[in-house]
Amino acid sequence: MRYGDRVAVIHETEIKTREVTFRRLNTLSDRLALGLINLGVRKGDVVALLEYNSPEYIVSVYGITKAGAIVTPLNTMVKEDEAEYQLKDSEAKIIVVNRTLFDVVASIKNRTQLEKVIVTGENVPSETIPLNFLLETEHTLKEREVLNRLEEIISPKEDLAILQYTAGTTGSPKGVMLTHYNLVVHQIQATNVMWITESDILLNHLPFFHIYGLNTCMATAINAGVSQVVMPRFSLKEALELIERHKVTIWPTVPMALTTMVNNSDLVRKYDLSSLRFIVSGGSPLPPETIKKVQDTFHLVVQQGYGLTEASPGVAHNPPEKIKNESVGIPYPDTECKIVDTETGAVKHQPLQIGELIVKGPQVMRGYWKNPRETTETVKDRWLRTGDLAYIDKESYIFLVDRKKEIIKYKGFTIIPAELESLLIRHPAVMDCAVIGKPDQIAGEIPKAFVVLRPDAKTTTTELADFVNKKIAPYKAIREIEIVQKIPRSPSGKILRRILIEAERKKFHLKR
Repeated sequence: MRYGDRVAVIHETEIKTREVTFRRLNTLSDRLALGLINLGVRKGDVVALLEYNSPEYIVSVYGITKAGAIVTPLNTMVKEDEAEYQLKDSEAKIIVVNRTLFDVVASIKNRTQLEKVIVTGENVPSETIPLNFLLETEHTLKEREVLNRLEEIISPKEDLAILQYTAGTTGSPKGVMLTHYNLVVHQIQATNVMWITESDILLNHLPFFHIYGLNTCMATAINAGVSQVVMPRFSLKEALELIERHKVTIWPTVPMALTTMVNNSDLVRKYDLSSLRFIVSGGSPLPPETIKKVQDTFHLVVQQGYGLTEASPGVAHNPPEKIKNESVGIPYPDTECKIVDTETGAVKHQPLQIGELIVKGPQVMRGYWKNPRETTETVKDRWLRTGDLAYIDKESYIFLVDRKKEIIKYKGFTIIPAELESLLIRHPAVMDCAVIGKPDQIAGEIPKAFVVLRPDAKTTTTELADFVNKKIAPYKAIREIEIVQKIPRSPSGKILRRILIEAERKKFHLKR
């Protein structure tokens, strides 16, 4: 093995610190793959994964894919209805779930196709299979040969490795089909554009259930032979301690974390961050003034990048040799980017012309799961329509202007307004409603609802928010509600969301 006994993962908890080598990860993922095959998993089956950032998560991803199966990650903040939808839509037969999240699965198992439940942790329920049992089971040479045969029949460009669910402009999340080839190509691209070497140490606090944390960070580090320090969730103080203690050199993160740094500069100055070569920011646009504050205050290099789930997720990145703070960078290697007219689709050949950004490259998805209509609308002649408005300068740097899509970006998470609206309208006091992303300095955007009440209705904005928020994951929560007389709509009845968004942006800029 190329990296052998080099440490691949460092995972600190309150109880102990674990270090897992590349050799150990390989052995454990082989055991899990064979265990899954013995449980009846076959090439092309879908296995769900509901686990926190941990060595077990990494072992599970590689064990599932080595078995020829497809991983569909679930958000650890998922609610029962959301989990049921993804499990049923993906047709998952088996799920690997953390012991503390088991109740979510247990409550909906009988309404899904799940046949078996594998649980990580101690004291697992009797009706489940302990992950540790599968990882501790030795296999004969003849059994291990099964993996070699599977490797020979897997087609990297055709067979799926990850089925990543992402929000769209309609009410239901879509499964993005990412092949082995899509993922590995992006890992190589990310290694090159970030100048990653085997001597680097990467801090990974981004959730593995998100494609940024899963492929750009976790899998890229594995592919490049880099040690990664894994955090289950973000805490600024803990992140700073880990950077200092482990001499972290690369820190991929999101704007929310950098804004938190700027707002807690006295705390940051207490730690030695001199080992950091640079910080990578992605997930949502980062204000140039925040980048400048990080650079001027802490003397750290910030490279902004851009991507989307449908591109595995990398599209563009600021090259270390020339960073433009206002830009998300230049296209990845082997990646083409164009600006097209949002109505006609005609290519805008002149620099600085605003239009929709479209992308073509080997990292672009195979399509949407069981959704050929959406696939053909989103990918045409291998060009991916991003739904983002942008322009490109003479040096091929991409500048994002706005989003054509109506999704909300909260701390890097994607939220569908229609999903929140469909819940809010069920309240007996609500006659009409609309949800938008309100600009927020820390989160990027927060979900804000505009509500028209029925005549003589008696309710409060707190009651309305609670009515919706108890049914959804915490990150989707409506954080502000305004009672209005009318929702702006087109003659056909479509919500004119742009009017509401522009009004909120004007208020935001007046306050700054």
